[in-house]
Amino acid sequence: MAEKIAKEEPQAEVLSEKDKQITLDKDKIKYNKFATESEAEVSFYKSLEGVEPDKLFNYYKMYIASGEENTKQRIESNKFFITVNAALISVFVLMKKENLDLLPLICIAFVGIALAVVWLFKLKSYYNMNSIKYHLINLMESKLSVMPYFYEWRALKTRKHLSISKIEIWIPILFIVAYLLICVIKVYSIYQN
Repeated sequence: MAEKIAKEEPQAEVLSEKDKQITLDKDKIKYNKFATESEAEVSFYKSLEGVEPDKLFNYYKMYIASGEENTKQRIESNKFFITVNAALISVFVLMKKENLDLLPLICIAFVGIALAVVWLFKLKSYYNMNSIKYHLINLMESKLSVMPYFYEWRALKTRKHLSISKIEIWIPILFIVAYLLICVIKVYSIYQN
């Protein structure tokens, strides 16, 4: 009976040094303990070795879809923040015409500025996520027979391309400036009377 139990117990797997390194790299990825970004890139690139081309292409398509989903989320987020800030500016303007006290206007301006700052942080986050995603897509492409994203970005860089991320970052900044200007104008008009 003891022999039967001993046979059923799983035997500890003996790992080669290469397998131990791969396991260590996977643990680093899992817990994000890389010392540098390039160490993570090297590990990711090495993990692509030996992957069948069909599987790699499926991973590639899945990762591109993930990047596109990220972009859709950023667009929806931008729509939300533009709508809320435009509504706050409208309320601000209507209150200004009513000659109300300064405190409600300052409260609205504070809320608007806080929303714009949160918006800035979200835009930076989306920018960082997409930068990393497309960098990893470029690494995957290096293992495929074609590299469209890599060459697209290379071509854009040679043409002094201004990315949408660098343009859209100005929208919340403009809202912040608008809130501050309206407050300054209101304070100035109060002190003029």
